[in-house]
Amino acid sequence: MKNKKFDILVNFEGCDSITHEEIRVTKGDYNSIEFNFQLSKTDYTTAMFYMIKPNGIHYASKIENNNVVFVKESVFNQAGTYLFSVSLYDSNSKLTNTSRGKIIVIDGDFDADKEIVEQDNYPILDNLIQQCSNLEENFETSLENIKEAFKSVSYNSTTGVLTFTKYNNTTVTIDLPLELIVTDGHYDKTKKSLVLVLANDETIEIPVSELVNEYYGDNSTIELKTVGGKLTFNVKNGVYVHVQAGKGLSSNDFTNTYKQNVDSNTSSRHTHNNKNILDATTASYTEEKDNIIDNLKTVATSGSYNDLSNKPTIPTIVDNLTSTSKTGALSANQGKVLNDKITGINNLNFANAGFHNSIFRGKDITSYLNDGSLFTRISSGNFNDLYVGDYIIKNNITWRIAGFDVYYNKGDQGSGLTTHHAIIVPDKHLTTACMNDTNTTVGGYVGSKMYTETLPSVLSTYITPVFGNHVIEYRNVLTNSINATGYNRYGTNSGCSNNWSWYSRKLDLMNEVQVYGSIAWSSSGYEIASDNCQLPLFRLAPQYITNRSYWYWLRNVSNSSGFANVYYFGNSSGTGAGGVAPMTLSTHK
Repeated sequence: MKNKKFDILVNFEGCDSITHEEIRVTKGDYNSIEFNFQLSKTDYTTAMFYMIKPNGIHYASKIENNNVVFVKESVFNQAGTYLFSVSLYDSNSKLTNTSRGKIIVIDGDFDADKEIVEQDNYPILDNLIQQCSNLEENFETSLENIKEAFKSVSYNSTTGVLTFTKYNNTTVTIDLPLELIVTDGHYDKTKKSLVLVLANDETIEIPVSELVNEYYGDNSTIELKTVGGKLTFNVKNGVYVHVQAGKGLSSNDFTNTYKQNVDSNTSSRHTHNNKNILDATTASYTEEKDNIIDNLKTVATSGSYNDLSNKPTIPTIVDNLTSTSKTGALSANQGKVLNDKITGINNLNFANAGFHNSIFRGKDITSYLNDGSLFTRISSGNFNDLYVGDYIIKNNITWRIAGFDVYYNKGDQGSGLTTHHAIIVPDKHLTTACMNDTNTTVGGYVGSKMYTETLPSVLSTYITPVFGNHVIEYRNVLTNSINATGYNRYGTNSGCSNNWSWYSRKLDLMNEVQVYGSIAWSSSGYEIASDNCQLPLFRLAPQYITNRSYWYWLRNVSNSSGFANVYYFGNSSGTGAGGVAPMTLSTHK
């Protein structure tokens, strides 16, 4: 079975103007079907492909790069006529053009005299297009309604106007009654009035005479009179007592009774008996003072620490670092000893791959890529401020450090790889592809389509645009043949790898040991070779083994028909087709 491809000319001058020599398919006679559309119009924003199966189930797919691809399990699994249309939309998502065609799927060989026709599905197809158009119109209507909602409000304290601004930038105003708000006031001597100033700068005048008449004109204390045309206030007779001449007081301000009490009290305070009482009190105070002084502690007058009672315990000075005392004080000398030890620790050499491979940090280091220091930090071998899990984001892809110098000293040529390097892996798969066009592992990993075609394309499309010539070449041992009847991890003789060789590489799919730290479905020992240790990233942070977005390939041969992979749920598996997430080595060149 092969992949089928149809080139289809779509002329939008007529409704049924989709042409092709023959769009006819034998059910099951393909792996996938690709439609390559040649559209007669170019003044459109979006092109959509709509299709109705014979059983009425419909599909809609956006046409990108002029093609649409289907696999047999998902769509063309029923014999009959599949009606389809190609529709064009402008930048406002309005339907501008549509044209229709059909695909015929049969069981077995096709008989030209028995063409299957089901024109009754055309109304269903037209209805599908109309529903999509209506959905766009409803969305536009919703946007218009949103534009009527308020997005902000402001207040002008001068005019008292509230302004509400809608999302379509129109406004609604509310004029508040500033004439009811008093902001200031004063007394006008000329008009004899209180003047109230309102927020709108208008004034209200209240004559003082009206206030007096309302609040004080009770005819009991104050009486109002007009003298010479002016309003005056008088206190009524009998309300107060006139001042007595020569006294400065009124006759009722200090009564005779109070005066007599004062005279009597003054005389009694100066009797001889009172003096005796005062003398006795003074003597008692003097005696008490002497007793207090006599009873003072010696320390109060000596000021000596030795005269204190209940003295605090002064801690013993400890001049070693082995004491277990909980009350002793450490000497200054031992403080220096500690400082020397700290200095010694700080002087230890942490600038090596082993130290940096043992710490997961997960810091964004994109700035190091941008300023070019990333590669010098790697090539120096001290990996300054770089740790496992640190990542960069470039071209919407997260690239993460999986380890340092993992391939150092490895290789079959000379002294092996002696260039300091970092292993970089993407957080998610970069693309999807099959290991081979058919379910076979003949030729091992090196003989696969993944090795010969897909990975070179991934290198030039995804990796080189980010890391440029800093991607280094290394030597790796890879499988290149299988024994189709050899025993494997499935416990059957359904095939296993049986040979390997050294190859120069710039990227590879990872193997099971690098990801899991052990084999799972690898068919033989040839699958491990020089990649015989788990990458530090997956050892320190195993959650990065999978992100559940898509499963991805490993390079291990599982049997004669399948390679191993990391499945969505993080478990290992041995069949299927899916994501490509290779590792690569980077340094300064």
